[in-house]
Amino acid sequence: MFHTHDFTEEQLDDMLVFARKLATEKFGDKTRKFNDELYVNHCFRVSHLVMKYKESKSLKILMIAAILHDLIEDTDYTEGQMLMDFGKLISSLVMELTTPAHITKNEKCEYLQIKMKNMTSWGLVLKLCDRLDNVSDLIFSTKQFRKSYVKETKKIMGYLVEHRNMTLTQLRILTDILQAVNVAERVDM
Repeated sequence: MFHTHDFTEEQLDDMLVFARKLATEKFGDKTRKFNDELYVNHCFRVSHLVMKYKESKSLKILMIAAILHDLIEDTDYTEGQMLMDFGKLISSLVMELTTPAHITKNEKCEYLQIKMKNMTSWGLVLKLCDRLDNVSDLIFSTKQFRKSYVKETKKIMGYLVEHRNMTLTQLRILTDILQAVNVAERVDM
């Protein structure tokens, strides 16, 4: 369907609509782990966060990738289908955000530290927006999950600050992540 990143505005608008429909269809009635909210709403919020934080001529491409960011990891939609439907640029961004199935829960924090340190600038913006939405929902999670996710997030963000030069946009998102983490921690006080 879409094979190049030299899209017209009309094509990008069509792709955005298609991405929303596809994500809605593929996630169906799947809900988030710690509340009954439809999972697809998380994908839409990540896209809105990208729009909030990122100024770019390629903003719609980033919004599309944000909507699709969990599709390969969490549904039966494949990388090959994504490449055919959305082209190489969007597929590569989504794959950058996709955690391979063989990564265990115990390995995930270290995996994300290294992965996020080495991501493209756009990929890191998307991943940070994903993390920001996740930590914003932590007040609805169990105490055990919240404590674990807060610890993991602090570790990853600290690693990024020490090991990666970040843009002002990335630093703004990271700061908001840490503020949301502080709110989540106060829930348990």
